[in-house]
Amino acid sequence: MSALSPLTKSIFSLLNPACGLRVSALGLRNVSSMSAPVSGLFRAVFLPIHQSVRTTVRNHFPKASEHIRITRHGWKKRMSTIDGQKVIMRRILRGRFVLSH
Repeated sequence: MSALSPLTKSIFSLLNPACGLRVSALGLRNVSSMSAPVSGLFRAVFLPIHQSVRTTVRNHFPKASEHIRITRHGWKKRMSTIDGQKVIMRRILRGRFVLSH
């Protein structure tokens, strides 16, 4: 531990389960009676070497299909059903510039 900075040494001395946690340094009451998992919790919070790094990127959605989008939401499909015509009418009344795909 001789190569560590004074701040790191003080953190290690605070988080060392053998000597317990110092009450005055952390501002906690009755901390010395806590068990070792608490020091592990403090160690995980303060020291970055115990934190995991998430670097993988996941592809949640497949690439959109233009043909399916136009087939389902296009002008011909909207006008072929009563409910589709209601959708077009609502968009006209709202003042939408694009009525369908």
